[in-house]
Amino acid sequence: MSSGGRGPTHYEVLGVGRTASTAEIRRAYLTLARRHHPDLQPDGSPELGRAEEEMRRLNVAWATIGDPERRRRYDAELDGAARRAVVDDSPTRTWRPLDDDWTVDEPDDPRLDDSAYAPPPGGRSLVIGPSLLVVVGVAAGAVGLVTGLRVAIAVAVIAFALAAVVFVAAPVAAIFDSRRRDRI
Repeated sequence: MSSGGRGPTHYEVLGVGRTASTAEIRRAYLTLARRHHPDLQPDGSPELGRAEEEMRRLNVAWATIGDPERRRRYDAELDGAARRAVVDDSPTRTWRPLDDDWTVDEPDDPRLDDSAYAPPPGGRSLVIGPSLLVVVGVAAGAVGLVTGLRVAIAVAVIAFALAAVVFVAAPVAAIFDSRRRDRI
C-alpha cells in the first residue's frame, strides 16, 4: 500500500506487511541494513551515494515502525491518508451550491442581500479617521515640541482627543447599524 502518492510506506521500504510483528520488522531491517550499508561500498563509487540514501530510508522506517508507539501513530496516519484518498479521488465528488434552487435571476431574493459587506456607517472615514487623527496629532506635537508653538501643541491634544472619540464611536455606530439592519 502506498502512502497516497508520497512514495512507499515504511512497511514497503522494509519489505514487510502491516501485520508484521516487531521481530519480523527488526529482522527485515537488519537484513536490508547489511545489504545496503554504506561502509560496504568503495569510497567515491556511485553506489556509495545510493547506499547512503537507502540506509537513511531504512533507518527512518525502522525508527518509525520499530517503536510500538510511533508505529501506532504512523498506522493511524496511513489509515487517515487512505480515507482521504478514497474521498478525494471519488468521481462523484463535485462542487454544488448549498442551496440547489438558488438562481441569480431573482434580484429581489433576500439571499442576495450583501448589505453586511457594505462600508460601515459614516463611510470609510470612521475606519481610517482615528489613524489619520493620530498621525496629525504626532506631527503637530513634534512641531510644537521643536518650535515651542503652543498652537501646534493644542492641535496635537485636540487631534488625540478626537482620535479617541472616533475610535470608540466607530464600533458603537457599527453595532447600532447592525441592529437596525437586523430589524428590517
